[in-house]
Amino acid sequence: MIKAIQENEQEQDRTMLMSDSTEFDGDVVAIPESQSRSKRKLLAGTAALALLGVIMYAASRKSGPSFLSSDIKRAVQLDETAAPPSKFYVVKHTFKSKEDVKTYWEAASNLDYGPLMEAMHDAVYDSKIAIPLAEEGPIYCVFEQKAGMSKDDAQEYVDKWIKEYMGVEMNNEVMPLAFPPYKSFFAADEADSSRRLGGGKKAGPIFYLQEMVIPESVSQEDVDETLTKMEKMSWDKWVKDGEGAGFHDNMCIAVEGGKLNLEVIDAKPGVTASDIEGFTSKWLKDNQDVTTYKLKAHKISNELVGGAAGWAAMGFKHEF
Repeated sequence: MIKAIQENEQEQDRTMLMSDSTEFDGDVVAIPESQSRSKRKLLAGTAALALLGVIMYAASRKSGPSFLSSDIKRAVQLDETAAPPSKFYVVKHTFKSKEDVKTYWEAASNLDYGPLMEAMHDAVYDSKIAIPLAEEGPIYCVFEQKAGMSKDDAQEYVDKWIKEYMGVEMNNEVMPLAFPPYKSFFAADEADSSRRLGGGKKAGPIFYLQEMVIPESVSQEDVDETLTKMEKMSWDKWVKDGEGAGFHDNMCIAVEGGKLNLEVIDAKPGVTASDIEGFTSKWLKDNQDVTTYKLKAHKISNELVGGAAGWAAMGFKHEF
């Protein structure tokens, strides 16, 4: 799937997310760069606003746009003669005890996001995407690490960050990504300094996170065969066929090695997790002769993410 995304010459010219041209229902608010340096403590104690606060703060910093799934090729075709400015990781956070869940969300509701993000950037890290599958987890976050550091450094940073700011120790599985899911915060050619956040549709967007996992029981020979078949995948056909079935694949967060892909998907009302899983399974079998992946689609709580504004701040536009 990775190579197919990067080499697909017939990709559609889709609109970049969170750029000046992005449209949303409701009022549009531009966050000026000056606001990103001020203290912005959340007034509400809800978990939704707590999570949204850090994402909105990160979105107001200088950074390039995020990309729709079919725009990933543009995102990853950097100057091949220059070293990448950063490394991306997806982190799967899980709670060690049920008692920690309440502590975590209470801490989140009282975070002072301005200093928090300034400290993160001073430590040469950035984070814009946080997707909880449920209040009790797991929580998937994307962290960016400036070039010159290692996965072990990222693991140490995330572990300390969670303990210091959230007041709990969590299981933090740090997994390097195969390619950037959005433009690097640390790129030398950073783009415009504002993002647009939309008020969203009245009914609220419907998003799923689909985990595509090749089980550990699968032999390496079968893994290699699967990845070879996936390299020939037509990303445009996948997106077009999915839209015909009532959902849109916004972003592929692909872990190195090809055994785990996380697809951020928005769907029409009435489309269920089992619909997405069933369609994906059949599509992969019919089009790629692939039956290796174990699929699990999770409907994401708008309350935990912060609704349409939270999704927009992370770079996702609801297509339906």
